[in-house]
Order: sequence, then C-alpha cells, then structure tokens
Amino acid sequence: MQTLAIEGERHGIRVNCLAPSAATQMTQGVLTETSLRLLDPALVSPGLLALVGDDAPTRSILCAGAGHFSTHALRCRRGRQIGATEDAGEQVIAHWQEISDPTDEITPAYGFTQVERELQSAGIGSADIVAQR
Repeated sequence: MQTLAIEGERHGIRVNCLAPSAATQMTQGVLTETSLRLLDPALVSPGLLALVGDDAPTRSILCAGAGHFSTHALRCRRGRQIGATEDAGEQVIAHWQEISDPTDEITPAYGFTQVERELQSAGIGSADIVAQR
C-alpha cells in the first residue's frame, strides 16, 4: 500500500484501504443478534466517501463498523535479522516477540524505507543499497 500510494501520488492517484467490520454469513451464530444488527454493512459504506473524493487522503486505513470510524496507522518496527537459514520459519516464530517489539518503531516517509531497513539489518551500508547509474 505504501509504495503504491507513493508511486500513484505523482499521477494524482490515492491509495487507501477500508477495513470493515460487518455482519456476514461467517458471523452468524458467533455474534449476538444485537451485535449483528449493529454491524449492518450499510454502516460501513459511508466511510468510502472519505477515501475516494478529490480531497481524500492517501496511505490511509479506515476501520469502520457499527457506525464507528477510526484510522489505523502502519508502523515499521526494528525487527530481527534471521537470515537464510534452513530453519528461518521456525526462527521467525521463536523470535516473534522481538520481531513485533514496538520500540523504535517509525512511520515510513517513503516506500523504500522497509527495504533499506532490511538490507541494513543484513549488513549492507546505506551507500551500497542503490546501484550507481
């Protein structure tokens, strides 16, 4: 989403996400009848107006349900270098707490921030990330 928004911005394209909470067949029998009534999908769709107009934001996630609207922020966390080991999947599981630790989290200013952090964590210096032309 971040990279799409940044690339689209120069062409006047906005990229947003609607994260709905609405009653569906999957929620039948799980939620109470009162909850299901309040989670009418029609109460989600007004949020779309804020995401698609000429004055709409970009890189926004709008959570919507039961007539309640809030934005959700994506943050990039420091994480942990695992490497290309055979047990990398197990290492990700074992170090999940460290990987998801919010200490020193940032809001990326541009889409390449994630790639820069990943390469720097792997030992690549900032000057060696982008090929010289």
